[in-house]
Amino acid sequence: MDATGRIFVSRDAGLTFLQTNNYTAKTMGRISGFSTHPTNDSVGFALFSLAQLPKILKTTDYGQSWTDLTGFSGTTSSNGFPDVATYSLLVMPYNPDILWAGTEIGLFESTNGGGTWSFSSSGFPAVAVWDMKIVDSQIVVGTHGRGIWSVELPELANYQPPTAVLAPRVDWVAQSPQGNANISLSLRYAYDSTVVFVNNQRYLQVNSPTPKDTILSYPVSSSGTVSSYLISYVAQTQYRSATKSANVVAPRAAQASYSNNFNASTTDFSGTGFTVSTPVNFTNGAIHSTHFYSNNANYTYQLSIPIVVASSGALMKYDDIALVEPGEAGSFFGSSDFYDYVVVEGSSNGFNWVPLADGYDARYDADWLSAFNGSQNGTPALFRTHTVNLLNSFAAGTTIFVRFRLFADGGVTGWGWAVDNLEIQSPAVSVSDGSSQLPTKFELQQNFPNPFNPSTAIRFSIPTASKVSLRIFDQLGRLVQTLVDKNLEAGYYQETWNATSFATGVYFLRLEAQGYVETRKILLLK
Repeated sequence: MDATGRIFVSRDAGLTFLQTNNYTAKTMGRISGFSTHPTNDSVGFALFSLAQLPKILKTTDYGQSWTDLTGFSGTTSSNGFPDVATYSLLVMPYNPDILWAGTEIGLFESTNGGGTWSFSSSGFPAVAVWDMKIVDSQIVVGTHGRGIWSVELPELANYQPPTAVLAPRVDWVAQSPQGNANISLSLRYAYDSTVVFVNNQRYLQVNSPTPKDTILSYPVSSSGTVSSYLISYVAQTQYRSATKSANVVAPRAAQASYSNNFNASTTDFSGTGFTVSTPVNFTNGAIHSTHFYSNNANYTYQLSIPIVVASSGALMKYDDIALVEPGEAGSFFGSSDFYDYVVVEGSSNGFNWVPLADGYDARYDADWLSAFNGSQNGTPALFRTHTVNLLNSFAAGTTIFVRFRLFADGGVTGWGWAVDNLEIQSPAVSVSDGSSQLPTKFELQQNFPNPFNPSTAIRFSIPTASKVSLRIFDQLGRLVQTLVDKNLEAGYYQETWNATSFATGVYFLRLEAQGYVETRKILLLK
């Protein structure tokens, strides 16, 4: 209610406040600040910054109704408050009628609960005030461009801020490889008790005398959605968390290996943005993202069958085509200018996902980059083979989920991603490029990414069965590691060099086969 008797009610997070006596809507814009009362939990203040409109609205009934403290019954203030952006408000705990308002032109003070306002010019500059806090016996003020100021007030000498009761939180819900739904709880206060609700049903009660974080396991028997929220109690007052949800599938038994050529439909995967299909120009099925993929996408396709990481031979191999937007020259996975990418990830709890190898884009392969730059569709001839060692990310014996993920920013898009011939810890893995074509020449491609840290992918092709050597040398010509030294059949190959134990510097790759010798310079940056 303002000076004319009108009550303002917001139904859209402060975008509009409704005058309930005549239902005239006033567009207020986004809330530019919010402040609470030091002693009364039913009182709060919403701050605004649009011209010729109220700047501070006060509620005394938990937001059911609001009062304008800045006198904007018309287009100008009737009580001395400036028509400027307002960012912060402080209620003095020793006298709640004293209000300090931080605006874009300085501090304004009211000594009568917002009835009238005046500029506070006692040595403080006319500068934007973003925030104000009480620290011990001082008020600390943060400004825009003029640093941090503080003032000592004798009235605050013995002030002790009230202990706030923090509402509990459900941090996340995710299905674990063991099949159950993990529910991560954050109990942030010494509640008398906390009740966990799952799918709107009381699940269990937690009695915790001290704050703690914990993970509960909820049994899953069929596919669907698991949602959870908490209600905590302190002296019979309820404090409720927001609700978090996750899609789950009927649990599957963990396996030591998995393979799929995707020539038939499958229920082994779930997610968004991907399907198993056979688009135009393809003769066999594969996992395909949406072609062309969308801006601001985060497509995932998860294998629902958990995998137990082997102690040796823990290799995951697959063929793919990734025609996704390349990052800036020299950019690397994880940098802000890497733009769109595809990545294979694993998780031991269903929520925290780690890359099994660095993500990559169309720069991974020269033919991919050419196709992307020409806005071309993928074709079977563009399939390339990848090999990932699960032991680089997880310890032997760990049960994990595996998923494919395509990330796109808001810029350029492309044809997308296709994945085929997936083999996880299989005793026999094809090294073909996914098509009937074999390479026509020996070739050692530039590693990707380059520079890299700590691992990089190295691709090469062998046109005929040969004894092959792929070795790494330092700048002094000393052999530091042998990646391949054996007979190989004709085909496309990929090796990964994990240089965790090596120092930053320039190294050299050398491929030798049937008199063919090629060397590439690579750069490890830590």
